Amino acid sequence: MVLDVLGRIALERRRFLKNAKIAVQRQAMWSNLAHEMMAEFRSLSAEEFLPSKCQQSGKKMERMESHFAAWEKQQKEIEQTKYLMKLESMYEKAVEMECGCGCGSCLGQSQGVPRTDSDT
Repeated sequence: MVLDVLGRIALERRRFLKNAKIAVQRQAMWSNLAHEMMAEFRSLSAEEFLPSKCQQSGKKMERMESHFAAWEKQQKEIEQTKYLMKLESMYEKAVEMECGCGCGSCLGQSQGVPRTDSDT
């Protein structure tokens, strides 16, 4: 009777271990399948995501380029203004040298600027 009980326990133990091994294998198979499906989903999502992201990046790039073009135009205008002011300064110096007075009074008269008492 004891041997019969021990035999059944051993048999149940073998069945349990066999079923546990099968369960572990199934769980590993489902886990691998889940990982493969997740990888496939991510690659499909990336294929859809990247073009839309690139399109958004393209719009941002266009805006940045237009802002940069406006900034460049402004910088050119500033440089032109500086150049014109330099030319005007050189002209004023040339007129003062030609006049010989060095006080700028002849410039003020020639440009229609009224003279003040401090000019004399």
